[in-house]
Amino acid sequence: MGCQEWRDHDLHQDENAAYPAGTGLDLRVHAAWLLAKFTGLFVYILLGMVALKRGRTRQIRLIAFISAIAVFIYIIGVAVAKSPFSWLAAL
Repeated sequence: MGCQEWRDHDLHQDENAAYPAGTGLDLRVHAAWLLAKFTGLFVYILLGMVALKRGRTRQIRLIAFISAIAVFIYIIGVAVAKSPFSWLAAL
């Protein structure tokens, strides 16, 4: 793949392929925390799209940005605790 072709490659296609693959893995393992993690990832991507491009006003983009950070922290908590309750599982 040449340099120009790599720049034109749509990285969202890679993300769109990874989500169903991860969900399929979750269905085989039967781990609720994996489903929570991939759902969080999907919400994070949607909020990122609103925060960076699709938000009509600055206020909507700011709320989406802060929400995306909160979802990212939730995803990290799910990965560390291996529980859909994220950081609350440690209490």
